[in-house]
Amino acid sequence: MTPDPITPEDFRAMRAELGVSQGQLAATMGFTSKQAVANYEGKRHAHGPVALAMRLLTDRHRAAQLAAITYRHQPESG
Repeated sequence: MTPDPITPEDFRAMRAELGVSQGQLAATMGFTSKQAVANYEGKRHAHGPVALAMRLLTDRHRAAQLAAITYRHQPESG
């Protein structure tokens, strides 16, 4: 099953949620330059492996944030 494409607006919002620059995201995703990220944020929908990788990065980021919030709000034992 192929993931739905990610619009340029959503791609930009997802990168912002991750809190990384275009260059940092490019390096993380294995792109040779930040121009690839700029293209996905400007005029090109992300399809296939790129869309899947972006969703996985965003999901992991959200899970880590939730885990941190949950951990901070657990009562201390003892």
